[in-house]
Amino acid sequence: MFPKPKSVLVPNTYAFESEPMVKATGFREYDARWLLNKEINLMGVQALGMGLGALIAELGARQEIVTGHDFRGYSASIKYALVSGLMASRQAQCHAPILPSSISTCPASPW
Repeated sequence: MFPKPKSVLVPNTYAFESEPMVKATGFREYDARWLLNKEINLMGVQALGMGLGALIAELGARQEIVTGHDFRGYSASIKYALVSGLMASRQAQCHAPILPSSISTCPASPW
């Protein structure tokens, strides 16, 4: 069984590398954001993927999520941690195609 995420773990410790950390304040009503290694670690991202996969299965939605990442050096590791969590979810049989690195082309918003 995957360990329950903790809200705080000290970096450069065995616990930080072997237990998931997800700070609850990263969840917002409109999105979710964390600072890597300060508010979430890679095992926390994996736990997030497992939870998302379980939620998708529970809602009866199509179990396919397309993932990608931007140009930042750590983005690929976050993407792969999320994908491994999605695919490991016991309730879901998620298919997670992986897109290569891309640059966002979202136009500037007027508001």
